[in-house]
Amino acid sequence: MTQKIDNLTSLRCFAAWSIVFYHLQGVVLPMPSMPQFALGVSFFFVLSGFILAVVYNGMTWADLPRFYLHRIARIWPVHLFMMAVVMFLFDPFGLLSEFWRPVILLNAVLLHAWIPQSGHVFSMNPVSWSISTELAFYLVFPLLVMFRPVWKSVSIVALLVGLLLLGIDRLGGPIVSSPPWVNSVEVFILQNPAIRLLEFAVGVLAGDLFVRRGALSRRGGTVLEMLVLATLAVFVLSNGSVSAWLGASLSPVIGLWYGQSGGLLVFAALIYVFALQRGALSAALKCRPLVFLGEISFCTYMVHYPIILYGRKSAWMDQAPWQVVALFVVLATLVASWLVWYSVERPGRKWIAGLYSPAARRDREVLRARLEAD
Repeated sequence: MTQKIDNLTSLRCFAAWSIVFYHLQGVVLPMPSMPQFALGVSFFFVLSGFILAVVYNGMTWADLPRFYLHRIARIWPVHLFMMAVVMFLFDPFGLLSEFWRPVILLNAVLLHAWIPQSGHVFSMNPVSWSISTELAFYLVFPLLVMFRPVWKSVSIVALLVGLLLLGIDRLGGPIVSSPPWVNSVEVFILQNPAIRLLEFAVGVLAGDLFVRRGALSRRGGTVLEMLVLATLAVFVLSNGSVSAWLGASLSPVIGLWYGQSGGLLVFAALIYVFALQRGALSAALKCRPLVFLGEISFCTYMVHYPIILYGRKSAWMDQAPWQVVALFVVLATLVASWLVWYSVERPGRKWIAGLYSPAARRDREVLRARLEAD
């Protein structure tokens, strides 16, 4: 299935801007941090699994080169560009440092979130940890969808993640903030792909169910959408208290995991229902401005934090009224998102993905034949 689902693209906009709002709290906005706004990352993980399961339904081993090339085209151009921007703005001589060279290399190849140390995970462009985690998902994805039925593969992932959390609870010691270059249980639970894989896998299962669904009536679509949104609201509003209760009554590990990843089933239901496009709410999400903001949402996610950091570095944020600073960050993020999307993401994806097109293969074969003839 290759049909674009515009309302899911629009939902990406809300998730991206919830993360922007999360990073503005306490830095620009005079308010205590509300960690629920960081749940946008979990939504992205579930949505990524769902979309890939729909697009690559029926995937075979022969599809692997195209799949991985398209994944590279999806994330690396913007990631490498933002790495260069961050180095230019904050540490232009970082490559000359013997200490930073391996850190920069791990960032460039998107392996930095695989090391459970905050110094590695949040180095360079801090938000890029999530696409480092996504890289692991991409490596596992073919195994999830090519070994049928998908629910068995996802069940195995759930079992392994559960056992891993149990092992951390028994052996990991107390969950405390650790120095940047020391292994951290907290970082492992919150950012490591071994734990976050379950969210992606649940998205894959939801996408597989979506592809295999039978004919459905369009009656009651709006009610169903409102119901799933109400469920989402209950989860978000209760997330902090439920996480604290789980941490106190069951295990700090489970409480910490639930606080960031516990909405995986709610997000999967939300994505599934809106992908059906049966109600008035999903129809409203097809409006062009929202779809466009969703299309540039990856760039929004990648550019906003360096903008905030640079504003703090230049110290003008501390002098201007917070309303002016917040407006500037929002506008700068919007403009930068569009510029990076238009000049980096779109042409980068097109060029890299084109390397595996039939025309490109024919050109390579002609060139190879000429070289052999010479």
